[in-house]
Amino acid sequence: MSRKKFVLIGTSGQSLFLLIVALSGFLPEHFRAWIYVITFTIQGFFANVIGGLWTAWMSDLVDAGLRGRYFAFRNRIINTAQLFCGLATGALAFRHTIATSEWTFFLAIFATAGGLRLISTLFLAAQYEPPVKIQTGKKELASGVVVGKPFLYFCITTALMQGAVMIASPFFNVWSVRDLHFSYFSLAVTSAATVLGSIIALPFWGLLSDRHGHHKILLWTGFLIATVPFPFLFTGNVILICIINFFTGIVWAGYNLSNFNHCLSLCDPKNSERQISFANALTGISVFIFSLVGGAVAPLMPKIMTWQLQSLFLLSGILRVSVYFLLFPGIPHHWHDKEAIKDHLRNLIRHPRDNR
Repeated sequence: MSRKKFVLIGTSGQSLFLLIVALSGFLPEHFRAWIYVITFTIQGFFANVIGGLWTAWMSDLVDAGLRGRYFAFRNRIINTAQLFCGLATGALAFRHTIATSEWTFFLAIFATAGGLRLISTLFLAAQYEPPVKIQTGKKELASGVVVGKPFLYFCITTALMQGAVMIASPFFNVWSVRDLHFSYFSLAVTSAATVLGSIIALPFWGLLSDRHGHHKILLWTGFLIATVPFPFLFTGNVILICIINFFTGIVWAGYNLSNFNHCLSLCDPKNSERQISFANALTGISVFIFSLVGGAVAPLMPKIMTWQLQSLFLLSGILRVSVYFLLFPGIPHHWHDKEAIKDHLRNLIRHPRDNR
């Protein structure tokens, strides 16, 4: 079966289970929460399991020298749609709070998401898929199963960074709604600030990536990503949070773009589907573990500033900084570049103080 058919199955499944999620709130109270969690998890599975195939498909369609600008343009269109949808949802939720929201409001949101995903499936069905070179022979097939050390190092490093992010990321909305008492509209506005930052910054990052290389941009933005949680330790003002989120959107736009494109450049061209799927799986495992850890430790964290969750943000920042300074300098430039990893690990052992 072709990559395109697998992708279409995945997007169709995601659409179906989003529609089931939309109906879960009308089920009996004693088990509707579990049905919601299970069905939402399944739709996430459909969304993520096809990620590697879709990425490999796109890499065959876009020339390597244009990927920075092309995917920046693509992401800008997506973020613009997210901005308008987020603001529209916030406007519709202007009079709603946690206490007054009826499930019909969420029914409309999830049903719309499922319907739009179905429309995107129709567009994907009409998109061209270049022929895939089929490998033959036991040696070639065996080599596709083994992930090379440079790519494995990259996968572990970026997965740990994503895990360090996700240990606190789900709780920013909890902090905004529960502790800062944001309305749904205020929450939508602060989230829109992040998307707006991404929209504005993406052409800049795309141009820099094509001129200076995805590796260099990944190192720059990786450091900035590590600093994101720290400003949230000192404010709870909605305007300041909008400004911080705007900066966050700028930083994440560059990081996601360079991470995506550098992953493509590190893949062995003969095994890109398997390697990208492996990278997505490793990141997913890291996100799953760190998210569970965040949920477990959040109620136990001390209150170091104004709110207890701010200590979780601090922990996330410390983990991000640690991952960056310990591992990011060793990320290889190319899929066959093993010496960069060896040199970095050798320096880390011999001169630990210089790598903190």
